[in-house]
Amino acid sequence: MCDPSCAPAWPDNLSELDEKLKMLEAWRPLGVSEYEELTKHEQRVYGHAGNFP
Repeated sequence: MCDPSCAPAWPDNLSELDEKLKMLEAWRPLGVSEYEELTKHEQRVYGHAGNFP
């Protein structure tokens, strides 16, 4: 659950809360290769900063 684009919505009831909390059980830190990919993407974004329409 390291993907920030995957933000869970506020639960409507206890059952939904339990379901959303179960997603956290699969959390793990980024691996070395995943971190390197994220860093490369960051550099591409900074390289194009101000050039987006």
